[in-house]
Amino acid sequence: MTEHSIKLEKTILQEHGKAERIEWLLTNGIGGYASSTVIGENTRGYHGLLIASLPYLQRVLLLSKIEEEVETHGKRFQLSTNRYPDAIYPKGYNFLQSFELDSGVSFTYKIHDIILRKSVMLAKGRNKSIICYEVLKSPEEVMLIARPLINCRDHHLRTHEGQLSFKQEILSGKVMITSIPGLAGISISYNTGMYSMEEVWYRNMIYQEELERGLSYMEDHFCPGRFEAGISIGRKFIITVSIDDGKEINQDESRVFYDDFVSDRLRKASDQFLVRGAFGEGIIAGYHWFGEWGRDTAISIPGLLLVYGKNNSAKKIIARYLSLCRRGIIPAFISEKGELSYSSVDTSLWFIYAIYKYYAYTMDEEFIKSIFPAMKEIINYYIRGTDYGIGINDQGLLECRYPCMTWMDAKVDGMPTTGRRGLCVEVNALWYNALKTMESFARLVGEDSMNYAKKADAARQSFNRFFWFSKGRYLYDYIDGSRADESLRPNQIFSISLPFPVLDGKRWVDVLNKVEESLFTPFGLRTLDPSHSQYRARCTGDQRQRDLAYHNGTVWAWLLGPFISAKLRAGFTVYLDRIVTPFKKHMLDAGLGTISEIFDGDAPHTPRGCIAQAWSVAEITRILHEARLELK
Repeated sequence: MTEHSIKLEKTILQEHGKAERIEWLLTNGIGGYASSTVIGENTRGYHGLLIASLPYLQRVLLLSKIEEEVETHGKRFQLSTNRYPDAIYPKGYNFLQSFELDSGVSFTYKIHDIILRKSVMLAKGRNKSIICYEVLKSPEEVMLIARPLINCRDHHLRTHEGQLSFKQEILSGKVMITSIPGLAGISISYNTGMYSMEEVWYRNMIYQEELERGLSYMEDHFCPGRFEAGISIGRKFIITVSIDDGKEINQDESRVFYDDFVSDRLRKASDQFLVRGAFGEGIIAGYHWFGEWGRDTAISIPGLLLVYGKNNSAKKIIARYLSLCRRGIIPAFISEKGELSYSSVDTSLWFIYAIYKYYAYTMDEEFIKSIFPAMKEIINYYIRGTDYGIGINDQGLLECRYPCMTWMDAKVDGMPTTGRRGLCVEVNALWYNALKTMESFARLVGEDSMNYAKKADAARQSFNRFFWFSKGRYLYDYIDGSRADESLRPNQIFSISLPFPVLDGKRWVDVLNKVEESLFTPFGLRTLDPSHSQYRARCTGDQRQRDLAYHNGTVWAWLLGPFISAKLRAGFTVYLDRIVTPFKKHMLDAGLGTISEIFDGDAPHTPRGCIAQAWSVAEITRILHEARLELK
């Protein structure tokens, strides 16, 4: 066990109700992953020991789990844990002594006088899982029986018997399995013992998390047969499941970070989101169900890449997204099949922010010169008007006539849950930031900067005239025609936090005090003031209920980064231990060693949504890094 690995003992593991809520995640660097709970009970349809990544980023469940039995003293003991409609069976968690997460995961079981360890690893750059069993203590040889439960479906879907059929070919030390219809062939190899074909379906396995989220929660998995191996101390039984023979990818070297638990885990967590494939390099927005989102990518580049010196990856990702720009708009979303969606008003502006941060970290003038024409094209389209009603109004502010074009984009029954459109506060903070960035870069590349400076000054004056809500001493969230929305939301912090703050300095303290008083929590900022009539304290229930809460009170961890940046800029004292301590506890809960997407608005701020979110990890990483530099 390395210094900053995570280890859980049997007091937690044998408390089923708590242990089934704690999840782990491994990734392979090309979009594939393995994930489950610390007791091996799959509580999500996204759980499995091998979810492979096929072109473009189509994730496919191949190996759900392995059902194990240990035979000793004439008796058999089942190590697995599953939930069925009327029972939890078997209850192998009762034999668990410890769980450990490091570069892989391991489960240690104790059955009478036998101690057995199961380890799971993912090969880097390949769709390949390695499951290893070894006896740590036993007076005699132990017979292990292992039954793989396989599937071959998109990781968003579910399978039931009759939808798929499988054929298998038994070779020396290997079983080749093909599904009909299917997405990939599966190779299962083993180093010792024997394999027997015993085709059977495991039916009606329950995914508890999906049940509680109002999603499809029951599935069947196919078992092609069983492996049997006698193992004793010093001998290992290894099962390898894969679909390819690719070569390992080359990883960028990370700079040395800070030698503490949270910083080390953040460094390891950051690696899970960067993926490489035939398309180039990209950032997965979150596990288990998100793919590539442009906005999330741009916001995450500083904390996931630049902090660690992965400048080449940052440059490649920026260049790739700029090459996909259409009429000034960078894709908001790239589907798992490579399809592009452009429905965003701010993604292009976030990329200009990311480019500014790239230059601040690298001073790479040549790259800025090479992409400056693409940046000009974005600005020019925004000035003269482009798709989705995006354009500059008579006051020099950026408006968008379509709803659900900002990061608060949830809908219920086809209607936006926040109603944001027109002039949005963070969009115009980003617009001003983009103009000031272009002013700075124009001088760098030897072009006239005056036009950008004039437009930035006009935008700044109009912003402070129209967005200031004098009665509340904070900023309107959006202005739609004659309606100025007084909802107290966190979007106003970007008027202070971005590299070029648009809000008059005399108003910073009022805004930050108001946000801290009503929106701040130890895990991020609430998306709505709790006194508001639409505030939702918990992000639970079915899809409709969760979407109503998603941006109406739910806490988002990524917002803590810009909030702390704004506090530092305004001259407030920031105690980093107060940031680190809650996340140190959180990293031992929910998704081990990483940071969740969202948290409930009310205490105890239960983690919800994705167990690992790119911009959550990125923004906590960035602010810890930059704040430490500033406080030196």
